[in-house]
Amino acid sequence: MQNALVWIRKDIRFYDNECFELAIDNGFSVLPVFVDCSTLNPAGEYLPEPRTSFREHFLAECLSELHDAIRRAGGNGLIVLDGNPLEKIPELCRKYNIDKVYFASEPGPFEQFQENTLVQALMQESIAFEKVHHNSMFSPESLPFQVRDIPDIFTEFRKKAERALPLSRGRKDTSKIHFVNHEEVVYQSILPEGKKSKFTGGESEALKRLNYYLFESNLIASYKETRNGLLGEDFSSRFSPWLALGCISPKRILFEIKSYEREVLANESTYWLVFELLWREYFRWIMYKYQTKFFRPSGIKKESPQRYEDTKSLEKWKKGETGQAFVDAAMRELNETGFMSNRARQNAASYLVHDLKQNWLEGARYFEQLLVDYDVSSNYGNWAYVAGVGNDPRPNRYFNVSRQAEMYDPDGRFVKYWLK
Repeated sequence: MQNALVWIRKDIRFYDNECFELAIDNGFSVLPVFVDCSTLNPAGEYLPEPRTSFREHFLAECLSELHDAIRRAGGNGLIVLDGNPLEKIPELCRKYNIDKVYFASEPGPFEQFQENTLVQALMQESIAFEKVHHNSMFSPESLPFQVRDIPDIFTEFRKKAERALPLSRGRKDTSKIHFVNHEEVVYQSILPEGKKSKFTGGESEALKRLNYYLFESNLIASYKETRNGLLGEDFSSRFSPWLALGCISPKRILFEIKSYEREVLANESTYWLVFELLWREYFRWIMYKYQTKFFRPSGIKKESPQRYEDTKSLEKWKKGETGQAFVDAAMRELNETGFMSNRARQNAASYLVHDLKQNWLEGARYFEQLLVDYDVSSNYGNWAYVAGVGNDPRPNRYFNVSRQAEMYDPDGRFVKYWLK
């Protein structure tokens, strides 16, 4: 039997994992590997992805569950290595006579650099590889556009994408999977020090939340009316942390929403959750299209608005000490929990960019550091959108924060809770 290495990246799940499924279908024994990596810039220098304890805890729980699932299926466990995947993976390929490597593509430019460099190394050693897109709803082949031709306006993308949505569900039968016997150190379940996120990582938790939000509680039926909430656990789906690390796939969520619509109810709210999944999808493919442009002040535009370098204002914004109560409450929630609602994110971003006139990239980087559900394309895509250097057809996406507070926190409960 031939051997395949499955490079686990941000697809930390056992079921509905196309890399495992392809290995099974092609008769490979599987060597599952996660490299607790630092991403690399084009110069080959380490650029560790900033992770607070919120995301460290969540990641540890995700890896622990995948490790246990592999053990239950007959494997030695999940190999977890520190260091450079561009060195570690070829080493493992040579050591265990790997014939093919499977991995999921990710849209960020650093991730793309990793993929391209690894592919070159594998080709030099005559090792086959296959790249999948199972963290997206589409693959490049199933998109209704060429990647280079994806519209710069979301509405144009949505109209065609809606007609081409996949409706398949990942299979759950992994009984035929075989694993490579190895001598590597497998995952050790040790939670890091520091604050824990309010979310519990892992595939089972993701599926539990999905079933709860749809079929147990029917909360999805009122999603459009409640999605701008600020306090509580159920005003929105809160699927984002598990989507960010691939504990669940967007295709699986879409499949279950469509099942809910057939079996229970189809209304504007069920459609709106699909609509939000399409926004996530759009930002992923736009980042594939524009790559490093999303990390410059002008974004995907030719020019950037004039901004000031005011360290004091930036630090006050980060600490939630601006004096604008609605924004301060949002930032303190982020600092205390690693999470912030979508409505609060938009207001905090708008205030930094349009009221304080600061560089939007500073805000995007701070969110990257803190958010438990950090996703490179959604984070930088949304920040660029608010800053007017992304995919917004409007020239100035300004939020009147005081007016927003009146609309979405009329009794001041959110502000009182976080500024107590």
